[in-house]
This record gives sequence, C-alpha cells and structure tokens, in this order.
Amino acid sequence: MFVGGRPALDLTGTLMYRHRSAPTELLASAADLSEWAQQSGLVHEPVTANRTGLAQTRELREAIYTLVLGRMSHLPDSQADVDLLNATAAAPPLDLALRDGVLQRSGSLRQLHSALARDTLEVLGSPLMTRVRECAGSDCTRLYLDTSRNATRRWCGMRQCGDKAKAAHYRARRKAAHLGHDETR
Repeated sequence: MFVGGRPALDLTGTLMYRHRSAPTELLASAADLSEWAQQSGLVHEPVTANRTGLAQTRELREAIYTLVLGRMSHLPDSQADVDLLNATAAAPPLDLALRDGVLQRSGSLRQLHSALARDTLEVLGSPLMTRVRECAGSDCTRLYLDTSRNATRRWCGMRQCGDKAKAAHYRARRKAAHLGHDETR
C-alpha cells in the first residue's frame, strides 16, 4: 500500500484502479482513514475522524492527484486545487515529541491534512516532481517517486505490479515461441 515514496503520493493510492478498471476505495470508513494514517507512519496514535473528515480527506486526495497528474502532463494547475492545498498546508503541523528516545507524531485530522498538503507542496515545488511517475501496470494508477539511479522505474512496486507484468510478458513470449514453433512443422 505504501509504495509512493512520499506520504502524499501514498494517499493518492488509496483510490486504486481509478480510470483503468473498477475503482477500489481503500478509505471506505473513518476507521480505515485512522488506520491508514498510522500505517503510513505519519502519526503513531489514532486520528479521530468522522464522515465529514473522511470526505475532506478524499477531497484533499483528489486535489493532490489532479495537481500531480496535471504537472506530469504539463497542464496548468487547477487554481481551486492549489487554493485547497495552500489553505490546508497553513493549518498547524503535526505534534512531535520524543518518548523514550523515539520520535512520536500525533495530532488531529486537520494536522494530518496539513502534513499531507505540505508534503504535496514540497513535491510540486521542487525537482522531485520530475521523478514522479504513474505505474505502468495494466490497471494500476498509483503515483510514485522514482528514486532509481537512472530514473527508469516502471512500476509502483515489483510485488504489486512488476511481477505481474513480467509474468504476463514471459507468458506472451512463450506463447509466441510456441506458435512460431508450430508453424515451422
């Protein structure tokens, strides 16, 4: 689930298969959102969310996705999405504390949204944006930061999409070789 390389890109992946097959919503409930926030490492304690907060998270997610995908396609930014991102980033950041020598992050849903918006602004406003990719998997629409040396990574992750693509390619080659072999008989 966390293959984006940045929290904001991971958030966009919570709506899978956006326009290539049947969309799958991973943030179906406020509990899903709280669990995602903890699993992402953004917070170490549960975040309280309700239906309104979940809707706000989804709205932020779609603004991030639209802006990043637009930048990848060299399209002008949506001013409404930029305004949402800027306003959200202006909220207080997450609370940080050192507990038993370990950094702990906590905060409200508003603070979580602020952290995600700030992360998006850092990606959009820096050279990192030139390394953001959309997965080349046949039905995957995840965005990720390509940190490979030559910037040639094609899939969000090998386990998620790379292995499937390589296996399909292998089967196609075997089938073509088998068909070619049959024709020579």
